[in-house]
Amino acid sequence: MSSDEVFVTLLAGAIAALKWWGWCAPLLSRARLGEWSAADAFSWTAPLACHVLIFAVLRMLAADDVRSAPEYIAMYLALGSAWVGGLQGMTIWLGVGGRDDAIERSNLAAAIAASGALLGLTLCYAGGNIGNGPGWWVVVVSAALATTGWFVAWWIVEAATRVSELVTIERDAATGLRLGAFLLACGWILGRAVAGDWVSLDRTVADFGRMSWPVIALVVTEIFVGKTIGRSAGGGLASQLARGIVPAAAYVGGACYVVATRGSW
Repeated sequence: MSSDEVFVTLLAGAIAALKWWGWCAPLLSRARLGEWSAADAFSWTAPLACHVLIFAVLRMLAADDVRSAPEYIAMYLALGSAWVGGLQGMTIWLGVGGRDDAIERSNLAAAIAASGALLGLTLCYAGGNIGNGPGWWVVVVSAALATTGWFVAWWIVEAATRVSELVTIERDAATGLRLGAFLLACGWILGRAVAGDWVSLDRTVADFGRMSWPVIALVVTEIFVGKTIGRSAGGGLASQLARGIVPAAAYVGGACYVVATRGSW
């Protein structure tokens, strides 16, 4: 490893340790007191799933020289951990904070939404690792492109519908599920849009624009759902299906279809 790669690894590792300790400390404190909730289960499971996902992508789909080198897998895993751990703190600006709402307030709806956000961020980063490239900066550029699109999509939905109010104030689990699925689906599509062998920055941006447009359809759909049935009253099964389960399944299923039809990496 070069000196800059060692520096990136150490810096990313330090950031990851700091950020994830801030996430886990209140969970550990509550566990010692015997206080356990469904929100805590999501808050423990989602970060673990994110790290497993990044590791799997690095081992199977990353550059040829990364897959066979434990030191590079460690570097990109540390970078991914810092990426997701650092950026998850910014989601509070969009109305849903993983630590503040999901963990501190044991809000199940927020925990589900925050889990989807963590997975969405992970998929944005993971996509930047897929394919061959000249160095770690390529991963950062690609992941930044996908992550920026992801935040913009969430911001548009939040500005149009104020979906966060139902998640954080009314603690509506159906809305939390729908929002989490939306964020996961956007991350999946955007991560795929930056995946592949690096040719040039211009080519990467062009491919991103060509392949990420289905996110626009997701945004329009979520705004429509949020403004119509999304704020309807009632907690029965029909309401849960219409406002949460069905849209969530449609978002994830749509993302699966988009990624599956994009061809090889």
